[in-house]
Order: sequence, then C-alpha cells, then structure tokens
Amino acid sequence: MYKELVNEITTTFLNISKDIIGIKNIFEENGQQAISESVSKIQSLEQKKLQLTADLQIIRQKEIDEPYDALADEIKELKSKISQIMEDINDEIETLKYNSEDLYTAEGGAT
Repeated sequence: MYKELVNEITTTFLNISKDIIGIKNIFEENGQQAISESVSKIQSLEQKKLQLTADLQIIRQKEIDEPYDALADEIKELKSKISQIMEDINDEIETLKYNSEDLYTAEGGAT
C-alpha cells in the first residue's frame, strides 16, 4: 500500500513538473524571460524542498526505530533547511508576482 502511494505521488509530481515546464516555455517563447526564470527557480526550490521533506520523513522514522541523539540534530538541521527554502520560495513568488503585474498593465487588465 505504501509503495503504491509513493508511486502514485511520484507520478503526479512528474506530471505537474511537465506541466510547469510547458508553462515556463510558453513564457519564454513569448519574450517573458523574467517570468520564465522565476517559474524555473520556484520549480527547482520546490524540488529541493520535496527532497528535504522526504529526507526528514526517513530520519524521523529512523528516530522512532532507533532513538539516537545525533538524529535529533539532523532533524533540526533538515527543518532549518526546509524553512530557508520556504523563505526562498516565497521571495521568488513575490518576484514572480511583481514581474507578472507588467503583463496585466501591458494588456490593459487589472493591477
């Protein structure tokens, strides 16, 4: 059951990743390099966050199976890295928001 769920989630993330790459390419093809770069950065950061979250889950399971003080330090470090990546993602989302506002004003849309 667990392996099936992991496989299903992996497939879903792969499909989302392909969709995001397609969106990024559309922006790039339409001369929106800054937006394309932001989308690419966000995707990369999200990928790192996903990997760190998976690592954290594995370490937490190890801690349950074999309590060990060093694991607590590793958990703390991973949580810190995840927190930093989340800040980086939020910063890049703000950049994307700022860059995409130009699209609305260029098209005469809402600001």
